[in-house]
Amino acid sequence: MVPYVLGEKLYQAAVAKRPLESKPVNFVSFEAELGLAHKFIYSAPEVPSIIQHFVSKSIKGTWGGENDENQNDNVPQNTRLL
Repeated sequence: MVPYVLGEKLYQAAVAKRPLESKPVNFVSFEAELGLAHKFIYSAPEVPSIIQHFVSKSIKGTWGGENDENQNDNVPQNTRLL
């Protein structure tokens, strides 16, 4: 299990070191109150939508980067894709 703070630092490092022409890196977080920890993330109701979003964008090649207005389409509002 990776503590949230370290996961966020890893995300920031990946964004900082990634070439500009690369596809975006996404960081998905869940509220601690859900009690999912690492082991039960799969059981979050948002997971199917997150996976659908990822697969759809990957197949279509429509990753627009950080400024993509539709970046969070079909992702529940209580989930952040950074």
